[in-house]
Amino acid sequence: MSEEDPAQEERSGEGEPTEEQREAVRLLVEWRRRNGLSQRASVELMHARDFPVTLTTLEKWESGERRPGRIAARSLLRFLREHPTVS
Repeated sequence: MSEEDPAQEERSGEGEPTEEQREAVRLLVEWRRRNGLSQRASVELMHARDFPVTLTTLEKWESGERRPGRIAARSLLRFLREHPTVS
C-alpha cells in the first residue's frame, strides 16, 4: 500500500472480486457520469474531499484491470453516499 494512494491496499488480480468491490466501481462510473466529470476531474474532486486516489488507479478500476481493495471499496461507497452530486 502506498501512502500516496491508499486505495491500492490489495492487488486486484487475486481472487474473485466481492459484490462490494464490483458495486463500488459500478457506482463510481455512474456517479462520474451523473455529475458530468471526466476521470481527471473526478480525481481532483476526490482529493479535495479527502479521498486520495490517483488517475491511474481510477482508470484501472474503471477498465477492470484492477479493483479497489475491500477497505477502499467501503471507503469509496461511503464517499459516493456522502457526495451524490457535486458542483
